[in-house]
Amino acid sequence: MLFIKKLPFYEKDSIFIRNIKTFVNLELSFKSLKNKPVMIYDGRYSRYLSDMFEEKDREFFYIRKENFNFLIILKTLFKNGFKNFMQNYRKNYFDAVNPKFFITMNDKFKEFYNIKKFKESMKTIVIQSGTYYPSDLNILEEVVEKNNGVIDYYFTFGDQYSHLFKKLFKNTFFFKSGSLRNNNYIKEHPIKKKTILYISVFKPGKGKKISENEEITLKLLENFCQKNNMSLTISTRFRNKKDLKHYNFLNNKHDYEIKDKDDSVYKSINSHEIMVSPDQTVAYEALALKKKVLIVNPVEKVTEFFRKKFNTSSRIWIKQINKEKFYSSLNLLLSSSKDDWEKILLEDFNDYIIYDPNSKKLIAQLNKIGLPISKKYQKFL
Repeated sequence: MLFIKKLPFYEKDSIFIRNIKTFVNLELSFKSLKNKPVMIYDGRYSRYLSDMFEEKDREFFYIRKENFNFLIILKTLFKNGFKNFMQNYRKNYFDAVNPKFFITMNDKFKEFYNIKKFKESMKTIVIQSGTYYPSDLNILEEVVEKNNGVIDYYFTFGDQYSHLFKKLFKNTFFFKSGSLRNNNYIKEHPIKKKTILYISVFKPGKGKKISENEEITLKLLENFCQKNNMSLTISTRFRNKKDLKHYNFLNNKHDYEIKDKDDSVYKSINSHEIMVSPDQTVAYEALALKKKVLIVNPVEKVTEFFRKKFNTSSRIWIKQINKEKFYSSLNLLLSSSKDDWEKILLEDFNDYIIYDPNSKKLIAQLNKIGLPISKKYQKFL
């Protein structure tokens, strides 16, 4: 591959500038594509999928225009010209690999739900990677209705989502398999005692600052920790330590766990027992690990069970933050025994995301479907 130094993107960039940067940043592959049974859709979002198949059995398709195959570019230009280039490039790429199975972890990428127009005989497989909110569900409903989206196999976080998606997809087989990223983080870390982990959602950028809700939450949490002789640790979504300046509104020095790797947050949730978080997927993944988690300002829910809890009450979140309710909820986390907390999860979480170490359920089903499982993962069959 030919690698070119990456240019950063900024919110102020015009469409023209973004297109120029996309072109400069792309990787160009000169390899000749061969027939392979498995195509992983969205190569950049495939870390946990790629090891499940031997290199000889899988190929990647990059959807973010970060990688192009030079030979397929030439074929597309000679055969189809410039008109509808991306669509024709995609078709020629798929024809060259001729996969039996199309699989993706990018469950919210709209184009995948119409992928069978390129090859009707191939089997399509979706693995859920994120929680759904009303806006996500509305988009998915529109895409399925518009494109008559056909998915052969759908692996969901749990039964709550399987029941929800069955209303949208016809003739689709549903399996609950949990979160692939959560399931496949198999590393043991000592639990940090007398510490509360806060999982931030803040992403730095030009003119960006921490939200008012997050700032209020952290100030209250700092005060709670101080009164209870506990430490506060903040898990960030940025890699540059210079961005810690955004937390200067806090009065004391705290521990920060910088995002130095894509799975850094999983190290954080596995090394803490008590945590606070805005509404985000990793908070629910932590609950799947039976961690004591308090979600602040939850977003409206879409699964039937969670929608009912959202409209009544739940011990795993507080809908509006105020000092009295916040501290009461935190004290519940601190005082609950392991058995008490598991009972709360049974009543308030109801396996919203199941936990399946090493994704054994997923591997077993993919094997039954006919995908060639790698030697590394065959031990779980």
